Amino acid sequence: MVATVISALGSYAFNFAFMAYIYDISGHDKSFMGLTQLFFVTGMLIGNVTAGPLGERSNRRNLLTICEVIRIPLSIVFLLTNNIWALLITHGLKTIFAGISTPCKRAFINDITPVENIAKANNIFSASYALVHILGPLIGTWGYSYFKSITNLVYFDISTFIIAPALFMLINVTHFKKIATHSFVADIKDGINYVKNRFDLRGLYERHALIGIFSGIVIPLILPFMHDVLGKGEKEYGVAMLIFGLGGLSGALINKKVISKFGIGRVLVFTSFIEPLFLLIWALGINYYISQTVFYFWGVLFFVRVPSQFSYLSHHVAKGYISRTNALLDFIFTLTNISASAIISILGQRVNTKELLVGCALLYFIINLSRMFAISSKELLTPQEVVNE
Repeated sequence: MVATVISALGSYAFNFAFMAYIYDISGHDKSFMGLTQLFFVTGMLIGNVTAGPLGERSNRRNLLTICEVIRIPLSIVFLLTNNIWALLITHGLKTIFAGISTPCKRAFINDITPVENIAKANNIFSASYALVHILGPLIGTWGYSYFKSITNLVYFDISTFIIAPALFMLINVTHFKKIATHSFVADIKDGINYVKNRFDLRGLYERHALIGIFSGIVIPLILPFMHDVLGKGEKEYGVAMLIFGLGGLSGALINKKVISKFGIGRVLVFTSFIEPLFLLIWALGINYYISQTVFYFWGVLFFVRVPSQFSYLSHHVAKGYISRTNALLDFIFTLTNISASAIISILGQRVNTKELLVGCALLYFIINLSRMFAISSKELLTPQEVVNE
């Protein structure tokens, strides 16, 4: 957990500073906000495609270590050039290894945690990311606002890629066993077919795909929204994300009680109805303080849902498919994210920020409502057999 927090903190702080930096050097062009997100999620997509089979056929601890170390030389590129296209391409390349690393970390929990503690471990993992959501935006946006440069954030990012691998190597893995015995492509197809044949998993992945689409539109527009609609700058942007992280920490802490009361499937289905309502209230831009309040509860909701997804896979997916189903979850998110980010990069300055966000919120709710009575939704609401006991 400590290694994950350190690594993610550096990346998260840098990502926020990088977004603000691109917004500045592009002359506040929203198209480049979409392009930044597009390069980011494309890298994640490539990483996710390879993460599942790699995670099943490799020692996950060693794979995580390599993914950290290899990002050091890529980070150095940000110190050598200010060409916007070179920066975007390097950002995408660097993100490939984050795309491999993230699902492998979640699968690694199953390697080193007793079965009876997996749900608790998933909550701790999610709470650690909530901590990153609190500190990362502050470090990134406030650091950039103070230095008006990403150089110091790059050094900070590189330092985390040195510390995290050292911590990963302290973890003793004595029971590693390669599960995959087929070709790389066959492993990917097998993982996809496993999900296709499970309606409950299809219900989970459908909702995650929707989150990918609409977050792909919202995330690049948060900074322009703060600037254009609320009249705020980078510091307030950082505060908003900090508040989201505080909500996330609260959500991670209450996740177990919420699941115990309602069940994982119900939590996954009904949180998908609440999220577009939060998006709508926020997008209306009533005032700065209402927006920040909504951001807090949005964070609570997000971090109630996220560990629920991981726990569902941990308990209801066969061990031989853990890495692949986690990787496919990230793959679905990034694939839909790419489509949405491409929309922002094309529309850019042509569409009013507030109108676009309000329209997204309404469409998000309508699509969720239309899926309510689908077989996949009903299966997700039906208690499933626990296979990892």
